[in-house]
Amino acid sequence: MLLSVVIVNWNTRDLLMRCLRSLQTARQALPAGATEVIVVDNGSSDGSPQAVAATFDDVQLIANQHNAGFAAANNQALRYARGEFLLLLNSDAEIVYPNALLVLLDALMRRPDAGAAGPLMLNTDGSMQSSFGELPTVLDEWIGPYWADFYAKPWGRFGGRFWRERLEQGKPFAVDRVSFACTLIRRTALERVGRLDEAFTFYSEDYDWFRRLKDAHMAALFCPHAVVMHHWGASSRQRSEWSLRQLYRSKRRYFAKHAGVRAERMLRVGLFFRFAARMALTIARCLFNRPYASQSVTRYWLLMRDLGSAP
Repeated sequence: MLLSVVIVNWNTRDLLMRCLRSLQTARQALPAGATEVIVVDNGSSDGSPQAVAATFDDVQLIANQHNAGFAAANNQALRYARGEFLLLLNSDAEIVYPNALLVLLDALMRRPDAGAAGPLMLNTDGSMQSSFGELPTVLDEWIGPYWADFYAKPWGRFGGRFWRERLEQGKPFAVDRVSFACTLIRRTALERVGRLDEAFTFYSEDYDWFRRLKDAHMAALFCPHAVVMHHWGASSRQRSEWSLRQLYRSKRRYFAKHAGVRAERMLRVGLFFRFAARMALTIARCLFNRPYASQSVTRYWLLMRDLGSAP
C-alpha cells in the first residue's frame, strides 16, 4: 500500500462528499490498488456516515458514537492505516488539481530527510490561504497570531510580490509547518515522531506535531505546485465560541509542553492584556452597535476567565 488517506468528519456531510469525489479523481493518477481511504466520523448527526456507506463502497468507515476530538479520531485511523505514506485531509478540503497527490509524494521521495509535505491551500474564491509558516513564539501570540504572515507571506498584503517568483518555480522548500488541512506524512517519520497528542482537544495539535518533527531533525516541505481548496472552518463554525476558547487553551498547552511553565505564564499575561484591550474597544462600540458589542464583550470576558484555569 503506497498511500493511506485519513479524513476526520463532524457534521460536514456535503463537503465530505465533495472531498471524497475529488479524491476519486486524484487517485486515478496513482497505480490501481495503491491507495486506501479511511473516514472517521465523530458522531455526526447530519447523516454523514450513512452517506459515505451508501456512496463510496471502497472507503473504510469508522463511525464513532461521540465526538472523540480531532487528534484522537486521526489516531484511530492511523492505527489501521497500511500506507507507506499517510495523508491527513480535512473533510472540508478538495483536491482541485488532480496531480496534487503526485507532487506531494514526489517531494517526499526526493527528500529522505523530510518527514511531511503540504500543498498550497486556496480559499473558495481562488485566493491563497495560509499554507505554511513558522512555529509560534510567545511574542507572536502577544501581538496577535499570524500578524507577520498577514504582511510577509504570499497571501499577505505585501508578501505576494516577493514570493511570486518562488511560487511560480514550484520547487518544494523547507518550512517549520504546513497546514494540517492537508499534510502528507512519511510513515517512518510518524513512527519516529509519534501520532497526534490527544491532550490537544481542538487546535495546536499541528503545532505540537511539527515541533516534534523539527526536534527530530526532519524537515517539512511546502509544495507550491500541489493545490488544494479548503473551506476554512466548516466544522469549527458550528461551535464558534467553544472553538475560540479551545484555540487559546490549546496555545497555552503547546507552550507549557514545549517551552515550559514560565513561557506559558508569560503567554497568559500577554493574552490577558490583549483581551482586555479588545474588550475595552468593544465596549466603546456599544454606542454604535449594542447587540454585536454585547456578544463580543462576553466572548472576551470568557477568554480572560479561562486564563485562570489550567491549560
